[in-house]
Amino acid sequence: MGVGKLMIGIIIPLSIFGCVSTEICSVYNNVQILKNNDKGSNSYVRSYNLEENGELSINIEIQFECKVIIFNAENVTHISKIRLENTANHKIYTTDDYSTYENIILKISFAENVPPGSYKINFDYNSEINSPAVLSEWIMLTNFDDDHVDEKNSNATRVWLRKSALGHGKYLVKNVESLLEAFENFIGFSYNKNKYVKLDLFVVPQSPKSKHRRGEFIYVDEEIFVNEDNIATNNAEQLYRTIVEMMINQAFEGYNPPQVSPFSRLAFTLRKYLVYLITDKAIPSWHLQDEYARLLRYSIFESDYLFSHLHAYDMFDSYPNNGLVLRMIEHAAGKEFFSNSLKTYLQNRTAVYTTNFFTVLMTEMSGDRKDFLENIFTSWINNIGYPIVTITRDYGNNSAIITQSRFLRNSNKISIIRHWIALNNATQENADFDDTTVTMWFDPKIESLEIVTPPPDQWVICNKQQFGYYRVNYDEKNWKLITDYLKSGNYQKIHVLNRAQLIDDAFVFAEFGYLNFNVAFDLARYLKIETEYVPWATFWEKMFRLYQYSSISGSQYYEPFKVSIKSHSNCSILR
Repeated sequence: MGVGKLMIGIIIPLSIFGCVSTEICSVYNNVQILKNNDKGSNSYVRSYNLEENGELSINIEIQFECKVIIFNAENVTHISKIRLENTANHKIYTTDDYSTYENIILKISFAENVPPGSYKINFDYNSEINSPAVLSEWIMLTNFDDDHVDEKNSNATRVWLRKSALGHGKYLVKNVESLLEAFENFIGFSYNKNKYVKLDLFVVPQSPKSKHRRGEFIYVDEEIFVNEDNIATNNAEQLYRTIVEMMINQAFEGYNPPQVSPFSRLAFTLRKYLVYLITDKAIPSWHLQDEYARLLRYSIFESDYLFSHLHAYDMFDSYPNNGLVLRMIEHAAGKEFFSNSLKTYLQNRTAVYTTNFFTVLMTEMSGDRKDFLENIFTSWINNIGYPIVTITRDYGNNSAIITQSRFLRNSNKISIIRHWIALNNATQENADFDDTTVTMWFDPKIESLEIVTPPPDQWVICNKQQFGYYRVNYDEKNWKLITDYLKSGNYQKIHVLNRAQLIDDAFVFAEFGYLNFNVAFDLARYLKIETEYVPWATFWEKMFRLYQYSSISGSQYYEPFKVSIKSHSNCSILR
């Protein structure tokens, strides 16, 4: 058993990052967050060394009305009997709603606002507690019985139900089995035969939705899962991703890659990547891999955009999102090769503790291909910004010139920074978007590339499934060919991620002067027949950004903007 530590500092309002100061109190150690707060960094710290279990009483001063109190707590994994007493009027607030994060944060939530004043908070605690101890206590408190453990599930996972709720949770049980099967199929070995800790899911009324890392169990609100018909997709999606995350966390337990490697940042992204990938394989109707790709693209390009506005820079200087780089590596190395390397990596749990996944990936390769891809992957990790690939067609000769440039806020400026770019194209006569094999590499030392294109009445689209970390612009005729095709009944022959990419790129190019706004608005008109979530979500992200941050309201394009908003508001798809 280990010893936990609780460090207490002054209470500050957590008002940065858009949080409302009256909602959260932070009882925190003197860390970097204080540098951004107008209270200054004059906090003092009291530390409490916690034994294996016991009771703790702490005097605190709450300076702002709040519902949440945050402690800097190391190795405190389970608390109970939480009681907050106002020392002046002796009013008592109780709760069992708490959560721990990354083994360093303890968050306690109350049902009502706690006013400013002097308080004493008490709770029982366990530090470094093992799973059976937590399990026994929880079963005793909730009147569980071994006879009511669902036995249909694998020995590696168990679903616990109350005696009065045996009819609940069947939908949960069925899908947990699917998740476990998808996990085992992808990893390539049995979950419980490789000494992974078991996973317990407790179906309880009015779940506080706690997630405990050491005990590895999950609370599930039984009312959500009475039957398959009444469950909301977003609730189920979040829960099942949490379940897979638990499985992945156990697979990566103790993982601490060498920090000297530039790929140490990338390695930790594997967890989230695998969560979406495995959940998608178990429940493909949710299209989670498509959603993951959209979120990655939005997060990096949008953060670059906002960063540039806040700091008035001419370039987007952030490093590429690790998830995007991971997807590029997957496609460049080959999906099957990438998957097999992951299996090799995770099957050797001892090596996972000390070896970087990228090292394993490179070990599986050989010869010139290894050196070539290693140089390219390293450049992706270390280079800042991202490029634009521009395709300008010669319709008389059925050819096109491909050039690259760095994406700048000012389209009239020039940057000398260039990238290795993985290229592949789909054409109207060969619309195979499933084959994402790299067909050509754009060497940064080369000014341009020439490719063969289809007949002049057919489109070409670059960057299949938007796996590459770059935007793509075309001449206006090719944009028109794409737009007309999207408006036809064949639009689904273009991959859903590329449909989203076309919307994203067109509006961003228009906003920064690379493309006429009429091209973007004309393309978006196809959405009236679009049935997938990802293109719609992308469109509304662009509309919000144009309204919130751009100067479109004072331009000639404001009327088309309003018309587009109005027309699409009547037909948007709900997820």
